[in-house]
Amino acid sequence: MSEHSPGSRRVLSRRQQARLAVQQEVFVRLLAGGVGFFVLFLVAVYLFLTVAGPRTARAVVPVLDAYMQAGVEGDTRAGHRLFARQALRTVRVEDVAAQFADRELFAGYRGLEIISAQFGSPARRGQTDASVVARVLYDGRPAGRLAAHLTLEAGRWRLLSIEFPSPP
Repeated sequence: MSEHSPGSRRVLSRRQQARLAVQQEVFVRLLAGGVGFFVLFLVAVYLFLTVAGPRTARAVVPVLDAYMQAGVEGDTRAGHRLFARQALRTVRVEDVAAQFADRELFAGYRGLEIISAQFGSPARRGQTDASVVARVLYDGRPAGRLAAHLTLEAGRWRLLSIEFPSPP
């Protein structure tokens, strides 16, 4: 049998063996690096969704704070614009004005602290809702509470309802 016939075993030179070993090592390192990068990517996505994503207590604070600021300023239209489209069928500008008329709820407003936040995806297609209870902080007086139901609409949290169960 000749060296190049189909049934013969080819013997590699030392140089070819060394080149093959280097190629295998490079392949293994690239594969390990790719797997490592993929794992880091998954960890980053997980952290974004659980720490800074839309389904976190921190993510609902801006809309609640904007509502409180609108109440401080007595800007009923700004407060009303923070409600979700579906809530606008039942929440009128007059309803927001009546809530903003209770100056005790908004006078001295300093900020919010989320006490609890529960997120869920109800049966409605593609929507995520949240139920939030927050401590309302005031300058020079005890904190109050608010309870809000929100929905994620076009990537932004919007109010479905907001109430102040205990007086400040």
